[in-house]
Amino acid sequence: MIQSIYVFADLLLKEILEQRCDPENRFYLPGLPVTNQELLYVLTPVQPEVNVDPGLRTLWEELSDTLMTEDVYEDAPRLLKLRWLYRLDEVWLLAVVLAFIEQSDPKYKKAFLVLQGDSGNKGLDLSLVKAFAKYLGIAADKSMMRLASDCREKADLFERREDSRLILRKNVFWWLCGSDNEMQRGCRVYPMMEEPATIHVKESAWVSGVAEGELERGSKERLVFEIQGRPGAGKKYFSRECAAKLGYRICVFRLSYILELDRQEGYELLCSCFFVCRVNGCIPYLDLTECDVESMETRHLVESIVSEYKLIFIGTTPDQILAKAVSFTTQKVSLDELSVEDSLALWNKIGSQYQVAEDVDYKLLAGKYRLLPADICEVFVRAKRRCGQSEEQQIDNALILPCVRECSQLSENILMEQIHTVFQWEDLKVKPENARAMKLACAHLKYRFQAQEYLGDRYPYGRGVSVLMYGPPGTGKTMAAQVIANELQMDLYRVDLSQVSSKYVGETAKNLERIFREAQQANVILFFDEADSLFGKRTEVKESNDKYANQETSYILQRIESYDGMVILATNIARNFDPAFMRRITISIQFEMPDEEMRRQLWEDMLQDTELGGNEKLISNLASQFELSGSNIKSIVRNAVYVALMEQRKLDAADIAAALRIEYEKMGRMLDQSNMVSILY
Repeated sequence: MIQSIYVFADLLLKEILEQRCDPENRFYLPGLPVTNQELLYVLTPVQPEVNVDPGLRTLWEELSDTLMTEDVYEDAPRLLKLRWLYRLDEVWLLAVVLAFIEQSDPKYKKAFLVLQGDSGNKGLDLSLVKAFAKYLGIAADKSMMRLASDCREKADLFERREDSRLILRKNVFWWLCGSDNEMQRGCRVYPMMEEPATIHVKESAWVSGVAEGELERGSKERLVFEIQGRPGAGKKYFSRECAAKLGYRICVFRLSYILELDRQEGYELLCSCFFVCRVNGCIPYLDLTECDVESMETRHLVESIVSEYKLIFIGTTPDQILAKAVSFTTQKVSLDELSVEDSLALWNKIGSQYQVAEDVDYKLLAGKYRLLPADICEVFVRAKRRCGQSEEQQIDNALILPCVRECSQLSENILMEQIHTVFQWEDLKVKPENARAMKLACAHLKYRFQAQEYLGDRYPYGRGVSVLMYGPPGTGKTMAAQVIANELQMDLYRVDLSQVSSKYVGETAKNLERIFREAQQANVILFFDEADSLFGKRTEVKESNDKYANQETSYILQRIESYDGMVILATNIARNFDPAFMRRITISIQFEMPDEEMRRQLWEDMLQDTELGGNEKLISNLASQFELSGSNIKSIVRNAVYVALMEQRKLDAADIAAALRIEYEKMGRMLDQSNMVSILY
């Protein structure tokens, strides 16, 4: 096809130029940038590889007939595809052919300069196209009017200019030359999805079904699907699945990049994106996630793009309200969180691309961690990187679990602080029934996928877990929370109630909403210490403040119930909680003051690495005569060690006695001196 175009162009120019020169092929136009040698080069046609009819009009008729056919097959010449995609008539086709040859070989530009008859560097323009059309016997009046306008076809194919020059856009020229420019600065064409949908199957089936029905009916209604979700939620992946069901690919328009350019450059880039989208047979996807949807520039850009297409996808984030910014209506699809089933399917699909050890339990990962599709991909990338250059090393739990926690990092938030979990089960001294209740709480997160298989749609309210730990101060509630976090291999964050509570109406609920939302996104455990101050009983309404306080309490109760992670609440007095809240607690664990046997174990653990570690008599006396909590015992041993270090000697019973006096004074209790004798002697 390209060869035929060059043959036609050479014959056309040869006929016209021979009429403009003397018998010796010389021109007498002063200042014309064409030498006689160059002119002779122009007048030497390309030798065709096949025999063609040398008649110029006959050759054009054959060429135009080939290009004007409606039979556009997969391997058809690109000029034929271009004509079909833009519905170009003969005049437009001639303009594209002439512009293409001018940019492909300097000799044609020289020829156009000769025909212009001046010394300016003008080249192909509308007047030359009209003259060529008239010479070939093509009616050109209506087409020339449209070619002179700023219509969509001209904007996509030709550069925008103040004069009448016709210059093909670079991406159009290179595409005609055979280059697959599927990636521009402002857009990218994604390959066709060949595998069936893995996640959001119901949603993608609904979108493709609606779109297919409207297209088959030939409806004039514009279909705009707003795909909403957090960064990494799989909006492009979802759109690719929907487009694939309709037999298309998607072309992603990077609107944030286009908006950064000045008006003229942005327009030129947008036209190039239109061309890339059309010639690759794509459904456009407008990426608005990094744009200010309320700005006038964004609104104008989105409106102008949407007006050009019948079917389009738009990607937004949950905090962007597109409906208020644009005039058209959208069909919204929310990709907030992956269901456990979708998460499991994605773990299996992505994991199949790597060498994964048998100890990696995808059901456990899908049930315990609520990761986005992009996060799951990143987990495997990081785990593979930790394997180093070894192709044989498999990704096991020891590699994958730290990567999961890295991908679940919580952004800096003054309302929460991370607790560095150092305690394990062997460090915790609690009653067997308490330990069993803690393990049951862990099981709620570990095995919630299996539980859903048993319970099905009867699974109540959500899959979150709320654990209430109540009992006297120092009995191990915070330590128990750390043990649970270590067992689940999840980060633990303490909520700063002083920052959460506010005297202003509604601010406390807003702060809590932010905490729950970010914690769920980061897969962390929330720990509310002294939670009764926040989750207290509702009161009788006597004034307006009571009404708003009760509304906030009601909101908190509902938010705890809908939270999809684990919440641990610690309090000294459980009866201070609202009865409605107590009904929503998954597991309640009472921590009591340790009995003598437990106190003996605590003293042994605290003193085992000191000089007093083997002193059974001392440990027995301390356990039997002093009713202390685990926190008190820990504080006494720590102070005793500092006393010995301060006096630069070994730890002895006198240091323990001194630390006991300090601790009792701190608690405001009287120390029985008779009990001290059994320690010192």
